[in-house]
Amino acid sequence: METKSFTQHGKLMYLIFIPLIITNLYLFANASANLGEQTKYYAILSLLFLLCLACFNKITITITKQTLSFSMGIGLIKKTYPLSNIKSCTPIKNSIINGWGIRLIQGGWLYNVSGFHAIEIQFKNETKIIRIGTDKPYEVAEEVNKYVK
Repeated sequence: METKSFTQHGKLMYLIFIPLIITNLYLFANASANLGEQTKYYAILSLLFLLCLACFNKITITITKQTLSFSMGIGLIKKTYPLSNIKSCTPIKNSIINGWGIRLIQGGWLYNVSGFHAIEIQFKNETKIIRIGTDKPYEVAEEVNKYVK
């Protein structure tokens, strides 16, 4: 069975979270040396930022003959859709208002880790849409549409 995967790395997520993690670890070390009360807060923030980076550092779209699925980061966030339920897959460009991460947008949901390019999935029996960020929207849409039409 042929499976195609497309992975986009969230460069912006690295730019945001790595400095936050390093800064909080530095503050944690200084607070620990001074036996400061803030020590636990810096530790908790560092772990929270590390978890966010692990969950949003990349998005992988996988297409088989039966399904379209995607997972974000280490795989805590993932969805699978049967291709038989998909009406169309279109490459689109999101506006800056839609942003990154997981968010409710007009008509459905957006899952994105970087950039503005995505695919928009429309379903046969539903009015909602799903947008999945990718740096190769035309290749992903072409691969999905091979099995949808």
